[in-house]
Amino acid sequence: MDEFDSNTTPDNESQNEQHPEGSSRRTFLKAAVVGSAAAVAVSGVGAATLTLTGHHTGLKKYLALTDSLSGVTGKACTTDSSDNEQTSFHDSIYFWAKFNAVPAGTYTIDVSPTIPDGKVDYQSSGNNVFIYNYPGGDSSFDCNPPSLPDSTTALVKQKTLTVTFTTPSDGDVLLQLHLTPTVTSGTDTLTAKLYQGTGTGGTLVDSATAPQISFT
Repeated sequence: MDEFDSNTTPDNESQNEQHPEGSSRRTFLKAAVVGSAAAVAVSGVGAATLTLTGHHTGLKKYLALTDSLSGVTGKACTTDSSDNEQTSFHDSIYFWAKFNAVPAGTYTIDVSPTIPDGKVDYQSSGNNVFIYNYPGGDSSFDCNPPSLPDSTTALVKQKTLTVTFTTPSDGDVLLQLHLTPTVTSGTDTLTAKLYQGTGTGGTLVDSATAPQISFT
């Protein structure tokens, strides 16, 4: 009489479902290895795609910034203490350098020849270097403003150059430099240089040279 023994699993059926044996087990392991490799490959492609995408985005931002910087233009001039533009001096000098359409960021301005240069020096007291930020598109003045700016609005004010500053928004940047002649004859030519970043070791964005000045 055929009877089913409840303590016996026919043909090891339940074990085959959980733990394949013989050739079935080898096939199962091979499939698992292939599947794992495929997953790693897909993950690698995804990571590489993300990495390349990130670099591409950074490159686009860099190229856009480079484009913006290439559009910066500068002009310089000198005025007397009454803000009249002139090139012949026997008293206080204001050297102005205006850089138009400067993107928001950190920049450094220096002036050559290095001051003092034997012909001009800083005023003897107070702050002599001022940086102002103007909204982009301001065409109310070419180089020096129609009246001396309010120093309380300056981004930076300090005694000597070099000056590093951060513009909060795109716009025009104006340097005001207060000097005094140290000679009564001869000439001098001042050039302002705008660099990207902190210090003069960064990219030179643009330079602005004032007409030659003479001393009387």
